Amino acid sequence: MKSMKKNLNRYLSLTLVTALILLFSTCDAFALKEINIPNLSKIKKMIIKYKESGDWAKEMEQQAQKGIAIIEEHHNKNVKQAIVFDIDETSLDNFAFYKKYDFGYNSDAWHKWMHENTAPAIKANLKLYKKAVEKGIAVFFITGRGEIKREATEKNLKAAGYLIYKKLILRDKNELGVPAAAYKSARRKEIERLGYEILLNVGDQYSDLEGGYSKFIIKYPNPIYFLK
Repeated sequence: MKSMKKNLNRYLSLTLVTALILLFSTCDAFALKEINIPNLSKIKKMIIKYKESGDWAKEMEQQAQKGIAIIEEHHNKNVKQAIVFDIDETSLDNFAFYKKYDFGYNSDAWHKWMHENTAPAIKANLKLYKKAVEKGIAVFFITGRGEIKREATEKNLKAAGYLIYKKLILRDKNELGVPAAAYKSARRKEIERLGYEILLNVGDQYSDLEGGYSKFIIKYPNPIYFLK
């Protein structure tokens, strides 16, 4: 439970440095002195504008189309291929939760949100998912959520339109303290041991993608939090 809280504290931290890098990419990092850092309230407004203006959706679509192009070019029906998706902010959109709670973290509220099964699919990623299913590529979901959230997660995936997948992988109790990159790469290694070639690995965090065990990767933008 302690490790789960530590992992979920990503919502509390907001990773201001990450937001600044994403939203002020043209700035000199060495010039980010105290006087140059915007107030937290301003950063929150910038994130909301980025999300609600359509800019975020456009960038998501661009990345998803890259994934679709990879599938079209490299799909091989004679090979046992797989695609791996992260869930939060890759497959499911939790922005309504962040906005409602002013980008803070409330454990009871997050637990309630997950069990309401109302997080919608990220439309661009759903297109990529459907292309994989269309081609007969096995779909695996690997999430940092704990095993205790399996039922709620499965219900939300189904409600959002992710109806067909080979396996949903959540953290076992002994994995709760393992860094995301190590946990997810180890799980991808297990998928390869089952005889699959992981054609594509898709996530919104670099820790979703690090560690190998995939031919290609797709990184979605996430201006809200950063996970190691």
